[in-house]
Amino acid sequence: MLTTSSFSFNSVYYFNDENYIKFTKLVNRVNKKIIKENSNAATISFECSKEVLPFKEVYGHNPFNPKCSAFVEVNVVKFSDDFTRYFTGENTRILGVIDHKENIVYGDADILEMYRYSTHCDHCQKNIHRNKTLVIETEKNGKNVVMQVGGTCVKDYTGIDLSVIASVLSIQNGGGLNEREFNGGKTSAFFELREVAARTIVSIDKCGFASKKNGGENATVFHVLDSFELAGKDIDRLEASEEQYRKADEILEELKGIEVNSPFDGNVKAIVENESGLIGRKHIPYITAAIGLKYNASVKEENGSNEWIGTIGESVSLSVEVKNIKHVKGMYGVQTLYEMSDCSGNKVVWFTSREKYSIGDSLNIVNGTVKKHSEYKGIKSTVVGGRGMKVSVK
Repeated sequence: MLTTSSFSFNSVYYFNDENYIKFTKLVNRVNKKIIKENSNAATISFECSKEVLPFKEVYGHNPFNPKCSAFVEVNVVKFSDDFTRYFTGENTRILGVIDHKENIVYGDADILEMYRYSTHCDHCQKNIHRNKTLVIETEKNGKNVVMQVGGTCVKDYTGIDLSVIASVLSIQNGGGLNEREFNGGKTSAFFELREVAARTIVSIDKCGFASKKNGGENATVFHVLDSFELAGKDIDRLEASEEQYRKADEILEELKGIEVNSPFDGNVKAIVENESGLIGRKHIPYITAAIGLKYNASVKEENGSNEWIGTIGESVSLSVEVKNIKHVKGMYGVQTLYEMSDCSGNKVVWFTSREKYSIGDSLNIVNGTVKKHSEYKGIKSTVVGGRGMKVSVK
């Protein structure tokens, strides 16, 4: 199937660092060919700037969560001139090149469509096999005509070899290096600091905070990174609520004022004070760790008292409020985990197969048995349950 590569000489192309180096080398090689063919011909030049742009603008799509903008640093190359005009005569205009071997057209697809099946040269009238042909518009007998010209006849119209023209057109189409797809290993990705902070809070609310040392592959930082980088409908995108965004904003503002007592503090402070609001992938571990420390401390402070209730094995009766609900898969199937707090702020946990209560409900627990006392990140929890436990809404 023929591939059409329409070219525009007022175009913008995006290259990662690796492909930009290849592109500049390609331009240098072609410029040497141009000078060799015609020392008076203009060589290829372009403007390049380093910019941080949204993925969608650069690659035509966003490989991450559509609700979150991801960014990439790229080399932006701009052409402002049609260099093929220097190769044409006064009454000749280049419409494009057909690469019959690779089945690629550089130029106007509609005009070139009629020539794609034949390598016939309208100048010498020879119908022989050719790898490339040039399509031009030129004046003959006072009329403008469109012609397909073979390689040996091209110089009669352009003054330069067909292979050089084909190379120029290829370069002005990105040189075959302007790949419109994300390549994480070779492209620097950037993410919104606020979004990273909010997703960290969502992860902590769901699973608690886990460092890389203690959590391994289940560490909070990997949970957050996966929510950005992995494809698939089953990936947890850690979508934050307005309240979680608010908490993220508060903690980020607090982190701007931290005292620098260690290299870690210095790195965190520099990251959150960056005016762009964007951070690189390598900065995410610092943010998840800093957010985790601050958020756990704030939760502990909000909860008030932080003590165990009762004695393991004994019966207790409590008045509690449902703070969070999770679903946990275990040996007995999926159970509902209610995280609650008593009037003093002490944390109470209840595992059950029942799912009839909502966050914010006030419950009365009667004849509950203290099953376990646990502690995670400084927060103490009392696990209650038992067959004789009765629960009712106030």
